[in-house]
Amino acid sequence: MFCTIYKPVINYLFTRQPSPRLRRAKKTINMKFSTGLKRAGVMLALSFVIMQASAQKDSTAHSPESRAKGITDKMKTELTLSDDQYNKVYDINLKYAQKNTEALKEEGTRLAKLKTMKADNAEKSKELKAVLTEEQFEKYKSMRKEAKTGMKQKYKDRNNR
Repeated sequence: MFCTIYKPVINYLFTRQPSPRLRRAKKTINMKFSTGLKRAGVMLALSFVIMQASAQKDSTAHSPESRAKGITDKMKTELTLSDDQYNKVYDINLKYAQKNTEALKEEGTRLAKLKTMKADNAEKSKELKAVLTEEQFEKYKSMRKEAKTGMKQKYKDRNNR
């Protein structure tokens, strides 16, 4: 049995001329190997393209301008802002969205960054209070409270997985 299995290999080692059986096996292995390499190359290139596309989409989706516009649009529908208020609120939201982006990019601990952002949010609330009416500002505070509890719930759900 040993001789029948390894006969083509032994023949090749001693004569350096592969038998037809060994040539066929080698050809099949080479074909499978090259096909596998082609598939792996295509999959690698495809995954690279997808990663690049998602990275570009993420960078534009989370820009300070887009965040400020989204927040202001939501405030306009929830608080029924006038056009003048909308422009002022957008400027305030943009200012603090840019500050938050800079704060996140700075060196330091996560806690220090959060403290900076919390102080910025307090300043933002003061500026918004000057623009909004009392009723709108109370509604804004309740919106923030709901968002805060929603974020806490998301965080708990994510950690409980």
